[in-house]
Amino acid sequence: FLLCLMLRRPPRSTLFPYTTLFRSVTITINTVDPEIGANIYAWVRDGKRAYRGREGADLLLHRQLESLAALKKHGVTVKINTIIIPGVNDQHIDEVSERMAELGADILNCVPLYPVAGTPFEAIQPLTAPEVARIRGEAAKHLPQMHHCKIGRASCWERG
Repeated sequence: FLLCLMLRRPPRSTLFPYTTLFRSVTITINTVDPEIGANIYAWVRDGKRAYRGREGADLLLHRQLESLAALKKHGVTVKINTIIIPGVNDQHIDEVSERMAELGADILNCVPLYPVAGTPFEAIQPLTAPEVARIRGEAAKHLPQMHHCKIGRASCWERG
């Protein structure tokens, strides 16, 4: 018994030649402010070069926003994951939600940080359930919120 599978080659485009293969994509965007990003990301690698501080955060944000715009241009459903980091970006999630809505994102998944020993954020006190609910409520003014995924797995969300 021989099974053959043929895939029709999708039409080519200049930015994303294979977007017709994807129904949905998840992008993690934790901030739309490079100053805040500099407090989240120690470095960002582009090719063989590492960028640090605001320069790295600015590069990352530019690439994230560029990708979101290109995906939406090609009709791909985009979910944004945003990790809520107390004392770092927790007062900024509403701005993230507003900007993602402006760019056409479909849904936002605000996931509270779970501190892990041995990481830069290990000493951060976790958010309470009411705090997370308040942040999600503010963000919901701009984008629908995902509530059923509690741990931020990309596999939790799929649109049919």
